[in-house]
Amino acid sequence: MATSIMFYKDQVDIDLFFPFGTSLGAIESFARLIKSYTAAGLSEVSYTQSLQINLPQNDSVEAYPLRNYAKILMRRQADGKLYGCLIYAPVKSMFDTIPSGGWRVKQTIGETISSWYSQLTGETFTFHKGWLTGETYGD
Repeated sequence: MATSIMFYKDQVDIDLFFPFGTSLGAIESFARLIKSYTAAGLSEVSYTQSLQINLPQNDSVEAYPLRNYAKILMRRQADGKLYGCLIYAPVKSMFDTIPSGGWRVKQTIGETISSWYSQLTGETFTFHKGWLTGETYGD
């Protein structure tokens, strides 16, 4: 069943939907875990119903703006397909710089998020790769 997390920063909201989920408690736990990797606030989670969680935005960490996100690809064991998870306004410490240009999600962080996603879904997902993406104009 589809689940969602509402990200917000500087009065802008983005609702992120996930194709898998097992319960409202599971998506709330996942949101609380990934909060350490975003400067955005997380205001609400949903799974057949909504729950206000009110995790405030964090302006004291070095992070990218809300229009940027970490895109994390994970392989689902059940079908071998790749599935993505986005984290808006990601903290800069979750990335390594690629010498040829760009930023990739650190291996250990990607593995950690994949483990948390596996807990959310009740299935096995393994980290494939991740990178920083989104709009970069105006910076």
